[in-house]
Amino acid sequence: VASDLVGNQVVAGTFTGTLDLDPSGGVTNVTSNGGTDVFVAKYDAAGKLVWARSLGGTADETVTDLAFDGSGNAYVGGAFTGAVDFDPDPNQTATATAAEGGSGYVWKLNFFGNLFWARTIPGASSVAALAFDPQGGVVATGKFKGTIDFDPSDAGTANLATTNATGAAFA
Repeated sequence: VASDLVGNQVVAGTFTGTLDLDPSGGVTNVTSNGGTDVFVAKYDAAGKLVWARSLGGTADETVTDLAFDGSGNAYVGGAFTGAVDFDPDPNQTATATAAEGGSGYVWKLNFFGNLFWARTIPGASSVAALAFDPQGGVVATGKFKGTIDFDPSDAGTANLATTNATGAAFA
């Protein structure tokens, strides 16, 4: 659970099957695509549902942290397996495929619950926590195995490597 600057609350978690996220008596269902999926729901200060989104593919997805920036954008971090479409708009796609063993992700939704961007960590990894640096950039921490390029640009390389079979931490 996280709160934005105007008193909205966002709740994130995992589910299977179909889940109704509207506590006011209306019906706002999210349905799992298979395995365990992630839900994110925003409620106003009075507890009324503002929007609800889900993230899932045919395998399992997890959520480990949720944060807001100063503009009211929601950041969700966790891990996914298989292929996942990070765009909640049914008319758009932003599909990523995880490495064997699963990959970490940071999913940024704007104030209205629409995809702003999604970043995945190539290789076997998971995101454990999110924070913001003094300039407002998101920082993810977590665990990885093997060698992973943590530079999201195509131009650079920032490899971290571990030979520890249980993995190593990153920030």
